[in-house]
Amino acid sequence: MKLALWLCILIHSVFSQVYDNSMKQAINPKRIQYSSIDNSINVALYPSDCNGSSGHCDGRHRNEVRTHCHNEFKTRVCLPNIRYKMSSSSFFHIIQLKSPQHSHPLFSVGYYKHQFVIYVFSGYKHIVIGSSNDLAQSCIDVHLTRNGNNIEYDIDSKSGQVDIPNMGNAYFKFGLYTNGNVPYALFIKFLHTTCD
Repeated sequence: MKLALWLCILIHSVFSQVYDNSMKQAINPKRIQYSSIDNSINVALYPSDCNGSSGHCDGRHRNEVRTHCHNEFKTRVCLPNIRYKMSSSSFFHIIQLKSPQHSHPLFSVGYYKHQFVIYVFSGYKHIVIGSSNDLAQSCIDVHLTRNGNNIEYDIDSKSGQVDIPNMGNAYFKFGLYTNGNVPYALFIKFLHTTCD
């Protein structure tokens, strides 16, 4: 009994530390919550969650968790109900490798037009993982490993490697971030998230 309790505490500690030790880059911090029931980090994004000191939406909507990790990111993500087609100038990030030296992520997993994709901003390349409509509200495994100037990815059993700029201060962050419209409330769940 004591061993089982100790294991539960240990598991909670491992999965909650990503949440506890990370910054919340949120328009509304209440939209980001950790649940010990299933070791999940839950993020919501509402049409009203916009950047801009004026109180008006300026095309940037985000509620995200910024980690201190830069080598590896692993999670099981239950995707939001995104079934609408975005314009060609819009993007929607759910996992990013970001450097303070660049306005765009070095690497991102998210949505473009009507597809769920990997973005590689060094060459503005898109690698299609699947249809956003088909993957809506499904749960998929994501494992990213950074090795200097490349990232190895395994996303929904699709694996490969892409080149990125070698920025030592880059970090992983995750949640919901878009420069497009948010027509309705979106919810995403990150399960058993670990990073290094």
